[in-house]
Amino acid sequence: MIFRRAVWLYAPPLFWAGLIFFMSHRPAPAAMPAMAGSDKIIHLSVYLVLALLVVRALSEQRQVDALGLVAVSVLVVGLYGVGDEVHQSFVPSRSPDVLDAYADLAGATIGSIAGAWGRTRKKRGMLARAAIDTYRSQT
Repeated sequence: MIFRRAVWLYAPPLFWAGLIFFMSHRPAPAAMPAMAGSDKIIHLSVYLVLALLVVRALSEQRQVDALGLVAVSVLVVGLYGVGDEVHQSFVPSRSPDVLDAYADLAGATIGSIAGAWGRTRKKRGMLARAAIDTYRSQT
């Protein structure tokens, strides 16, 4: 049962991180997006999703509060983004870009904050429902 739970929590962020690695290991596409800066939006979006998945996995740890959850998630996802940019320096037709790393970090930050906020709201809602149910059962 514990193994299933661990797979349910940690497989999605590991899969997404693997997909990022796979896509960044391929040579750069010949045609870049037409709109200037649109690759930064893609970087931000991809790392936002990774941060949401990491927050989802880490939020099951009882001893982590919302601020700690955000800090750990930003650190893990941000370092993965920097590592991905370094990795691209070894791939033909790709090169690391500091602005891409900033976009990765922005996505990690936004996703971590949004994920932690959503998890906090969900837990508060569950506590409120439990309190209401307890009150109703006593009356």
